Amino acid sequence: GMMRSNEDHLTVELILHLFRNLLCAGEPLLKDADKAQSSTKLHQESITLFEKEMVLDILLVIGQEMESRENKQYNLLVMEILHHILKNQDPTLVARSVLENESKAPSNNRGNHARSYSSRSQGSQSASSGLKSKLQKERNRLYAANSSRHSHFGGTLVVQKKSGQQQFVAAGIQSSSNTIRSQADIKRKTKKHQHIIGSGRSMAAYSRPGAGNASSIYAGPTSHRAQCVLNSFCTKFLSQCYGPVMKSLKNEFRRESNRLEEEDKVIFFRIIWFFSQWWRVTMSESNCTKSQSMLKKSVGQLIFTMDVFTFNLVLVSGDFYLEHKKYKNLAQVVSLYTEMVRLLHVMYDSSDSTEQIMALGLMDRLFYQSEPIDRLPKLLSRWIPGTFTVEYLCDLVELIHMTLKLLDRNQKVCENVQEEGKKIKRRAKKDEEEVKDAVSRMKATAAEFDTVSYLARKIVSNQVVFMLTQLLSQYTSNATHINDHIICFFIRLCKFVVAKDDFYDADETGDLINTSKVTLEPMLFNINLMMVLNEILNDKSLRNSKEFEPMLNFASTLVKNFAKASEENPMLYVETLFRHPTPHRFCENFTNFYVSEELRMIAEREVLMEQQTEADGFESKQGSSLTSIRDDEDEEEEMEFVDDDEIISKGTGEKHDRDETDGKDDSLPNVQDGAESD
Repeated sequence: GMMRSNEDHLTVELILHLFRNLLCAGEPLLKDADKAQSSTKLHQESITLFEKEMVLDILLVIGQEMESRENKQYNLLVMEILHHILKNQDPTLVARSVLENESKAPSNNRGNHARSYSSRSQGSQSASSGLKSKLQKERNRLYAANSSRHSHFGGTLVVQKKSGQQQFVAAGIQSSSNTIRSQADIKRKTKKHQHIIGSGRSMAAYSRPGAGNASSIYAGPTSHRAQCVLNSFCTKFLSQCYGPVMKSLKNEFRRESNRLEEEDKVIFFRIIWFFSQWWRVTMSESNCTKSQSMLKKSVGQLIFTMDVFTFNLVLVSGDFYLEHKKYKNLAQVVSLYTEMVRLLHVMYDSSDSTEQIMALGLMDRLFYQSEPIDRLPKLLSRWIPGTFTVEYLCDLVELIHMTLKLLDRNQKVCENVQEEGKKIKRRAKKDEEEVKDAVSRMKATAAEFDTVSYLARKIVSNQVVFMLTQLLSQYTSNATHINDHIICFFIRLCKFVVAKDDFYDADETGDLINTSKVTLEPMLFNINLMMVLNEILNDKSLRNSKEFEPMLNFASTLVKNFAKASEENPMLYVETLFRHPTPHRFCENFTNFYVSEELRMIAEREVLMEQQTEADGFESKQGSSLTSIRDDEDEEEEMEFVDDDEIISKGTGEKHDRDETDGKDDSLPNVQDGAESD
């Protein structure tokens, strides 16, 4: 590459432009379904032809040296070529194309399988061509029956209405125009009542296999061959070229180069999203150990787009598209953000300590800092019914599930690490102290983060419940994990306990304001969700299916709780018809039978006043009893004192009397003696 001349650079650039023009060639207006199908088939055949002619190998060679001075000028052109190669392709189907072959075909019969596959593909092509010709004949018959006699000499008649508007009436196509107009009127009438816009084809990652919502152009042998070619190309590109190409493109966006166009940012986001989802599906569904060992080496390549700059670029672009109502570009941003959060979870669970530290740093920037860059609450609050597609809602459901799961797990791990760190002291070198200080600081911040308040203040709302209800109504076509994630969120609401102050504790306030455990389950008692659950419970096709068993269990439990709550409070039948602006207060009032804060304070005051009066009466009674007791004790003491004096005086008198009697007694014998002597 160092010996290239200007002519060589011009030749390489012309060849790359030729590849780009061949891939993006097609009819600009594809009004007919047959034309769109033929254009898609031609594009898939061109991908297979590029693989045979080693065009994809040329891209791999240039991508490996994209950071060099000789090749960095081709980065945006290579990005456009990648975009046109991967457009209209489902990364999940691309990943599963080879996985299905590995699971079905034995290793010792690959040649026979290839021959049988080629014969089957030829037979299917001939059958499809015969069926296509029959369908075309039927269309021609219908067109001939409906067309007028002079349809080839059609003109246009301008009809002037009284309101001043002009109506154009075309000859020969009146019937078709009327059908188109009637379909447009039906669509216009139902748009207000259509909460989710159908995109015509759901992604394979968000739809059940065999649901019948995938287009037929992605299930034929031509598309299967193109998907196999793209799968091998993605494996090579991700392991060899992803890092250099993405670093070169990030430098262009970081410098805000004047070479960038308006749609280049969306193209860049789609390429990252495609490779991220393809890698995730391949890793989760692959059974071959060799392919897993090869893909584990490419994890480091994906981390090149898992930095703070890429997150900021994605989230700021999402804000711009949301403010300017570019909902198609916003859907691409949200799908990429969902895949990045999924990849962040993989990095958090990785055995590599470097990836774990990077995951902690990204989570700290997303959620834990004073000014987090998380956009999930904003995306949920700005959802508008009748504006976004099914894929957009599925991305939001995945984003809610992965975000809450990641926050809960990180908080528990950081709390356990802090408790162990207080007991055990470790010694470290000076170079490792700074890294450990930063990691310990991030873990301490994560341990203090309140996931419950994050869920209650930023995620939970009636609009989110309504959005998930509308998505759950399509349970037959949704993927199993989408239905499970919706049910998990509803169960989290049923178990979420609304925080209460100690002032309203039943043990302290008495029986007048006795309160019970308040959860957010009454939020689910709304008419929309009850109608969906009624349809689920009455669907006989779900009763023997293990995939829908969690959904059936939740539906039966919630309906039972609704019946029990309605017996206790019949006003629930009225409450289900309204959407309450403050769901937390509504749940608390409904659970406590509309005992509001004012009534609690009044009851609390009455209880305190009764307790005070009882205490005052008891103290007065106790005081009067004490005074009476004291008076009795004083009287008894006086009585006892008088008795003692009397006893003493009596004692002395008796003694004196005794003495006198004794003297008399002593004198009597003398008298007697004197008498005798006389």
